[in-house]
Amino acid sequence: PTNQRLELVESVAGRAAGKEGWNSWHDEGATLRTVAYLLLWDQARAPVADAFHAPFQAAPCDWGTLDFYERRRASMDARLAEIAACSPTELAALVREAFDAHYGEVGLVPWRGREAVARLQITAACFGGKAVAGIALHLAATGLRSGMPDNTNVRATTPAGEHIKLEDWPLADDAGATVRVAVAQTQLRHCVQGASGLEDGAALELRLEANHRCVKGVSFAIHDAATGDQCGYVQNADMDRVRAPSTSVVAGTAIRGDGGWLIEAPAPAPRHVVVPADWTYEGKIVEVKSKNDSLWAEQRMWIRACTEPDYDIGYENPYLFEDDGEGGRIGTVDISTTKVAEKGGRKKGVAGGHMGMEPMELDAVAGGDAAAED
Repeated sequence: PTNQRLELVESVAGRAAGKEGWNSWHDEGATLRTVAYLLLWDQARAPVADAFHAPFQAAPCDWGTLDFYERRRASMDARLAEIAACSPTELAALVREAFDAHYGEVGLVPWRGREAVARLQITAACFGGKAVAGIALHLAATGLRSGMPDNTNVRATTPAGEHIKLEDWPLADDAGATVRVAVAQTQLRHCVQGASGLEDGAALELRLEANHRCVKGVSFAIHDAATGDQCGYVQNADMDRVRAPSTSVVAGTAIRGDGGWLIEAPAPAPRHVVVPADWTYEGKIVEVKSKNDSLWAEQRMWIRACTEPDYDIGYENPYLFEDDGEGGRIGTVDISTTKVAEKGGRKKGVAGGHMGMEPMELDAVAGGDAAAED
């Protein structure tokens, strides 16, 4: 809401969770769906008959139908078993591997910049292999994307009992890493002279410069370090692969490639995270309602699928439940409903949001109709 006195119920619930060490954000299940899509990328893009008819088709034609999983059952089951068996550290590595392999490609994943990989890794690690596999299979087998809970909550705890905030999560150490990208636009009039004088191993410089010919924006210009002549540019598609020359010149080296000149330059600062094996990881998804709100059909379906072992979901999902050690079954996905109410009762004259709210202690329960009572 634009009125700062008003606050969404999801924000209230997230703030309350933060007091217990949770990192919480309102995304309607988008982060977990993205993790699932990444990990099942190769299976979704498998050459199944009549699935793809154009190179820019984001999803196969049977995506969202009951046939999607059945037509890929063998390869998908093998991948899901691999995911379910992963430790948090191994699962984070799988997410990074898939992210790096497919970044920018047309597909089901909504790319939000390369820095998005950190949150995806953290989410996967905190929910764990079985929960991620269970959610991924449920998405693939039912096509039910709507109805996932509002808030995604993750919590990592060190052996000393410290809860780690997302912004404080340790990044991997990639100091000294370099990448090679094409030196593009060498045929432009102001680049021809510099490009013609390039030699293998010559020192180059990346500079942040305004675009030519009244085109708005800036570009990464490549110059010969010895002469200062411009040789070309870093292509738009490669700009996030190299260290940005935002505050200073970035040094690089000319490399003669089979298809033309390349520049070897420092890679960006690390974006992926470290997932220590001795930390404790927890993840949960929470449907947030105001006091008099109730669950709708798809929300009930998600909650029941993850909390009721005998609920008929129409197919076999071996990852949503596991033995509880006492002869019963317990869900691998921590899913619940909580309600938020105004302190001291409803405020009159408030529209488009709520004021002075707090989670109600009595409705932080999982599944069932009790979570939807007025």
